[in-house]
Amino acid sequence: MTFRQFSVVIVRLTALWCFFEAALEATSLVRYMLVLPYLLTSPRYGSPFQSDFYMLVIRAGIYVIAGFALIFNAEKLLSWLVKDAVQKQPPETSRLAPSSAEHA
Repeated sequence: MTFRQFSVVIVRLTALWCFFEAALEATSLVRYMLVLPYLLTSPRYGSPFQSDFYMLVIRAGIYVIAGFALIFNAEKLLSWLVKDAVQKQPPETSRLAPSSAEHA
């Protein structure tokens, strides 16, 4: 396994971590499911309970989107991250036997 392949695996494992975090956020939604009909029909907009619910949904959505972005764009992300770290090397000069002109 080359270092590039190893890096792609690590990035995709990070994507799986994002999905795990989204699942953890989704488990917090259970307490909101019982009062969801009241939240949506409530004339009071901006209640703390309602804003917590929406922020939780947004956080879970961001984790899912980040996970898919990491899975499908792992190689592009890696090439972007290391483009400045890999310096362009000057062309290598050949180290062959000295020419006959130097021995004359």
